[in-house]
Amino acid sequence: MINWRLIYKADHSGVNSITELYMNGTRVVNCPGCGNAYKGDADSYLKIGIYKWWWKSRPTDVEDRTLYFGNVEVRRVDGMP
Repeated sequence: MINWRLIYKADHSGVNSITELYMNGTRVVNCPGCGNAYKGDADSYLKIGIYKWWWKSRPTDVEDRTLYFGNVEVRRVDGMP
């Protein structure tokens, strides 16, 4: 099992944005000051899944794909609007 944790605060300018991704407690993505949204877009969404786009057009040795979800939490963090 792999435990993923995403901390995300949208901001198109990057001034107040946060994008951090942790895998099993180790930060694997950190992008301070990176714009991570479209200006004026208040309709953010989150997609979770397995994405390997070339499965339909290229040979692969993978026959099965399994993804388990548990305890998905979306919440406000103190100090974040």
